[in-house]
Amino acid sequence: MPWALCLYIVVIAGVGLPVWWRTTTIYRASLPCELLVAPTGSESDQLPLAIQVVLDPALLLDAQKRPSAEFSVSDLERALHSQAHEHARTLSSKVAFRPVVSVITTQTNERIAHTIEEMARALNANSNAGDGHLSTQKIAEQIDPPYFFAANMTPGSGTVFVVADARLPRIVVGSSRLLIANLFPSAAATEPIETIVARVLFEQMADVGATSLSYDQPDDTLAKQAEQNSGDALRARRTFSTASSFEVLFTLALGAGSSSSASSSYWDPRAIYAALRPFLAAVSVDDAPTVSSQIIYEAQPLVTPTFDKKLNAFVLRPDQLQHFVNSQDWGLGFSTHNNPVVNLLVFEPPPELRPLLLLDATGHPAAQNGFLIPRWGGVLVVNPTADQAVELSEICSVLLAQLRLLMGLRTQRSRMTELDTVHVLLPRQLAGLTDFEHDSLLRSRWLEHLASARHSLKSFCQLLDTIPNMVVSDELQRKVDVARAAMGQANSAMQRNALHEAYSLSKRTAHIAEAVFFDSNALSLLYFPEDNKYAIYVPLFAPAGLPILVAVVKALRQWRAAAAAPSA
Repeated sequence: MPWALCLYIVVIAGVGLPVWWRTTTIYRASLPCELLVAPTGSESDQLPLAIQVVLDPALLLDAQKRPSAEFSVSDLERALHSQAHEHARTLSSKVAFRPVVSVITTQTNERIAHTIEEMARALNANSNAGDGHLSTQKIAEQIDPPYFFAANMTPGSGTVFVVADARLPRIVVGSSRLLIANLFPSAAATEPIETIVARVLFEQMADVGATSLSYDQPDDTLAKQAEQNSGDALRARRTFSTASSFEVLFTLALGAGSSSSASSSYWDPRAIYAALRPFLAAVSVDDAPTVSSQIIYEAQPLVTPTFDKKLNAFVLRPDQLQHFVNSQDWGLGFSTHNNPVVNLLVFEPPPELRPLLLLDATGHPAAQNGFLIPRWGGVLVVNPTADQAVELSEICSVLLAQLRLLMGLRTQRSRMTELDTVHVLLPRQLAGLTDFEHDSLLRSRWLEHLASARHSLKSFCQLLDTIPNMVVSDELQRKVDVARAAMGQANSAMQRNALHEAYSLSKRTAHIAEAVFFDSNALSLLYFPEDNKYAIYVPLFAPAGLPILVAVVKALRQWRAAAAAPSA
């Protein structure tokens, strides 16, 4: 009997329990969570800023008037490294830049010879022009050659042409990846030309969007950032987060008594979309946005404007604007997809409330009579009269300015450090986006995609630590390895200054990381409570365990009885 009991226990303990443990254990493939949670060096690595300096005597027309005027490449390098160090010290910056300066001439780059010849011819052709703003704009546009940059410049780089011309501003920022540094000093110049060039280059080339800087930052860090750099904090609140695609909804809201026939002079959705299409195509990068339009009649705002006798108009204060849009009654904010919707609303108030002016923080009428709603869209208030109609071009220009801010771009005026010495050319083809800004937008989305991917993988690892019932299959392990490999490839592409490739790889990384977090196989046993385990396992172990327990108790009794019996 004891030997049979021992054999039975050995079979159950040595065979039954291991088989049960093996067949019921939740499979978890090995994941490098410590590498996924810790930074891999992607955002903290220094990103290259390739800067080429063109020095050629043919562009120094007025240099003989200032024999001491010269441009020092070594001073420019020191100024750029100083700007990079200052940029890396800011709380809002998670990216460090490494300036790479090279000098190109007609001897080192034959293809630039034709460009220098064309620029010198443009300067000489306008040598008798006056010093007015119109001639400055004309000369600057003529020496901003698009054909050279389209053929020879790569995204993420910039070229500095050093000239000497008394008619030009101190700095001219081209619509292409071009910056013209004028050695001829102006009365407003208080700094060396190399220092100004370095600062303007960083403003144009190293401006990453604020939305990509808020991932994985604790609340106290964001609070300090908001205190020390309120501009970036404001951009982070109003900018739409990066998505594969987005929708644009044009809305005309007519107040009670407003006639739709009167608004036909300025409301043409097709014309508005045609004007904004180049910008939308540039900021969407790879997926064209979905565009729709609607007209709302009898629109009534949620706030009532007050009449200002000094302005002889109805006004709304800044604190009232947050309650201006009546989204529920106006039918706004609805979408047939999961993509974010950018609302661009034009409101025509009722005739009895015209003119309706929006006041700024100082109590004066806003310049464009419009305002932004963070991560929702923009609103423009128009006041057509019988004598003066609203121009369609004005509508398009205001909507374009609002779109720039909603996409995380700065206004050109905020980018110009010295308005008297820096002249920024308008973007080509009315796209509303310069090549410098397009490069910064790609960097911002690269950073945001990688931050989103790391955030998803970090959250998945935290779930693994807190929920032991989560399954980690080999397929899930493969997805994590693919995400890590794509993240490394995106970092390598950015180090090579291949912005489009880096953006595509970072977008793929974010999609794979999101698929890992929402993997259906990992959620199969996620909500399997402990009570269910006991309800399942007790009926299985009771029939096998109860006979063993009875036999053990019986054997103990026999052993005690045998031990208590007197020996013969």
